[in-house]
Amino acid sequence: MDGSSKTIHEYLVDSRLQTARLLLLTTEKSVSDIAAELGFASASHLGSLFKQQEGLTPRQYRLQQRQLGK
Repeated sequence: MDGSSKTIHEYLVDSRLQTARLLLLTTEKSVSDIAAELGFASASHLGSLFKQQEGLTPRQYRLQQRQLGK
């Protein structure tokens, strides 16, 4: 495997985080509801993975994107 290859687990997490971003922008669902819908162990687990990837919590991301008009 080269350095750009992802494990299946990494691919699945990335896919779920992508869906979480979409849901944060297009729905009023709570972070807890989004976490449960996407199969994360908890809202806190989603939050920590989200922050690792985005540099923001899910709530901060939602607020920032709304302020930017997205």
